[in-house]
Amino acid sequence: MLKWYLIEGLRNLGHAVHYVCLDEKILRPAQQEMYARLSEYVSKIGAVLTYRENLSDKDETEIYKNMIQEFAPDFLLCYNVRPVELLEGYKTEIKRVIISIDLDHLPSFYRVSEELLHGSLKVKWSALKQLVPVLLGAYHYRRDLISHFKKADLLINHAANHADWLREHTGRRTLYVPNPVGGRSVIGDPIFRWAPVSPPRFLLVGNFNGIATLSGFYFFVQKVMPYLCEVLDAGKLEIHILGKGGIEPRIKKVLDRKGIFWPGFIEDPLPEYEKACAMVVPTPIKLGFRTRILDAFRYGLPVIAHSANALGFPEMKHRINCLMTDNGQEMAIQMIELAENEKLRNEIYKNSLNEFNSNVSADHTCRKIVEFLKT
Repeated sequence: MLKWYLIEGLRNLGHAVHYVCLDEKILRPAQQEMYARLSEYVSKIGAVLTYRENLSDKDETEIYKNMIQEFAPDFLLCYNVRPVELLEGYKTEIKRVIISIDLDHLPSFYRVSEELLHGSLKVKWSALKQLVPVLLGAYHYRRDLISHFKKADLLINHAANHADWLREHTGRRTLYVPNPVGGRSVIGDPIFRWAPVSPPRFLLVGNFNGIATLSGFYFFVQKVMPYLCEVLDAGKLEIHILGKGGIEPRIKKVLDRKGIFWPGFIEDPLPEYEKACAMVVPTPIKLGFRTRILDAFRYGLPVIAHSANALGFPEMKHRINCLMTDNGQEMAIQMIELAENEKLRNEIYKNSLNEFNSNVSADHTCRKIVEFLKT
């Protein structure tokens, strides 16, 4: 969907877009279905979609060259380094731009670090055995990432701290903009009516297998939960956990208690958003960009987050458009405060929604990208 909002945002600004997806593998049925839907969306806004599968490097390179000659684009926006690698040495005036979110060498490093610090004995032992290979892999990923990204003319990254790192280590002009989300859409924005229920409901959202969500669970269970047991037992607030994937039994055991509910994966989370007091994002690691926070801003749903998340999304402002802390007890206090303070809830609702609509929606993101590419 992020690519879709980028395509649509550029079309809303009047730019011609040709979306090309080439894959060396045979697409799975689910991928084929996704591209069929995307093709329908793209045609509605006057863009073009081309996708091919089961390609050799030579075939893929020739397709890129032919399309460049046929369409003569001003810029080649790449969501991975492969097109830039394949076109290395190809003489063209077209600027090659790599768009990224995470830095490839960080997720595996953070995963093994978090498991060593917070996992069960079994998990810690497994992480310890992986430590040396992971560190070596992170070193090689880091080296290769710098080498690959230097081959681009310009860089765009959707996390502010990662954009700073890329600018420093590659010497390339680098733009930070949030992930493109929302904006004017032919898909149509759903009607959102925020009406928090009683008792106040707090959401934890994510892919339980992802390191961002997993590290957040470690922090929440160990640092926040000890200060919430009393209010949960008294029925003064609830926690609803939305997402999919396996979760470590030790964590699940702590969270299987009165006041905590597991709706699991929900195709459309908006009804849960409408009933919630706030979304809690306890991810404590300095990795990437939490799109779930931007999505909450899109609807004005208040957010309580670990302050590490503001490194990637500096538009977050404590006690203005969200609440933030790096302390578990303070996060519990903030949840209780927001549950009891309707005025504060409404102020954060209004300010986060205004921040989204005036600065960080897909239309604004795409406008900043175009300005960056033109200068």
